[in-house]
Amino acid sequence: MFRDLTPWIPPGQTDVERRANIQAIANLMISDASQVGATNPSIPAAYTYLGQFVDHDITFDPLSELQRQNDVNQLHNFRTPRFDLDSLYGLGPESTPFLYDRTAPFGQFLIGRGKATERDNLPDAQGGDSADTDEHDLPRNAQALALIGDPRNDENIIVSQLHLTFLRLHNRFLDIAQTENWPTPRATFERAQTLLRWHYQWVVLHDFLPRIIGQSTHEQILPRGGAPTLTFFKWESEAFIPVEFSVAAYRFGHSMVRERYDLNKTVENVRIFVPPRDQPAPLDDLRGGRFLPRLWTIDWPHFFTQASLQIDTRLTSALAAIPAGPGGQNSLAFLNLLRGWRLELPSGQAVARAMSVTPLTQAELGLDPAVAGPEAPLWYYVLKEAEVQHGGQHLGAVGGRIVGEVLVGLALDDPHSFLHVDPTWTPEHAGAPGGGGRIVPGAAGSLTLLELLQFAGQPPVTAAISPALDA
Repeated sequence: MFRDLTPWIPPGQTDVERRANIQAIANLMISDASQVGATNPSIPAAYTYLGQFVDHDITFDPLSELQRQNDVNQLHNFRTPRFDLDSLYGLGPESTPFLYDRTAPFGQFLIGRGKATERDNLPDAQGGDSADTDEHDLPRNAQALALIGDPRNDENIIVSQLHLTFLRLHNRFLDIAQTENWPTPRATFERAQTLLRWHYQWVVLHDFLPRIIGQSTHEQILPRGGAPTLTFFKWESEAFIPVEFSVAAYRFGHSMVRERYDLNKTVENVRIFVPPRDQPAPLDDLRGGRFLPRLWTIDWPHFFTQASLQIDTRLTSALAAIPAGPGGQNSLAFLNLLRGWRLELPSGQAVARAMSVTPLTQAELGLDPAVAGPEAPLWYYVLKEAEVQHGGQHLGAVGGRIVGEVLVGLALDDPHSFLHVDPTWTPEHAGAPGGGGRIVPGAAGSLTLLELLQFAGQPPVTAAISPALDA
């Protein structure tokens, strides 16, 4: 977005010194384990993971390296920069048939089953040796590897359950499409696909986005009844994913992650992530890559009663030891800052000036120039801006503009999105062509994430409750 700005470089004469200063900034950003971050009631915790799900839908960069500088003009996004749910659909029933149920109508997703995982009887850490439960899970192979379009959607139990719910939503829409007498099974599948994509896009643009960037900024970018207005996000042939978005501004969600979550009224207070060095037992945290333990089905209405943490420069201690990056285990804050430097992002103040926004002061930023230099890395700046300007309730002038314009721009440039095909479409007009009304129940003129997830129906839950699973 701002390719002419000078990159931010941490102070130091060598890479070792510069990385040490990045580590010093990261150390300031990790909350003490005894501290509980301030919550943000305006953004329920589920939106943290919708944000992760959206990121996996539009971006995938397996090639850039943290050990060296990267030419941003040579980066390749291996995900289509559209809200098309390719992380869900893969390449379709013909090209990725392992995602679909061969015994069901064409295009119906395969749904797996959880495992009766017991804390004191666990021969297989992934639960593979245990008996199936009635609870829905992602489809998995014998080694618990999820059979899904993007393996990142099995990074934790919450995002994997969200992905699962979207599988079930498609199957629900497919049932509806079957009643509309489309001429071929392929046409019926595509009708269900469009229904899910457009409802999902609506939730992203009109529910998730205003919560994240604030109603005022949202109205400036995507006014109801008016044309979208993009001031800074421009493209020539097709929309793309700017590094200012993917490597900095959109990583706001990392500060929203709670230390612990309740999945339902039985499985409560489970840590999101326990570092491998602490040798966690299989039911000690919400890591992914395994069969769903018994009773761990998320009760979405209950889950929505939990608030996310505020958007600020403090990350939960659960993110202090991520098994990735140089050295094998680092804080997520360090990895984000390191990536921003390696991809030559400008400083937050430089972007603010380019937007004609008055930059935050050194006092407001609270960074020692000895470790950050005269200006702040863009990711840190975006988080501090939200904290200073809006009390951590939503993004500020710089972060909100980047996130808002990119998400709206991607939808606007997508030839199959409702914003491109039919800008007047709303969930009120989702029914069969030629007069159909609303399909997903909800308040007139709106649709929320919770309403969409509830439309998938209540999945089965194993009835018996075992004290051994009291987390």
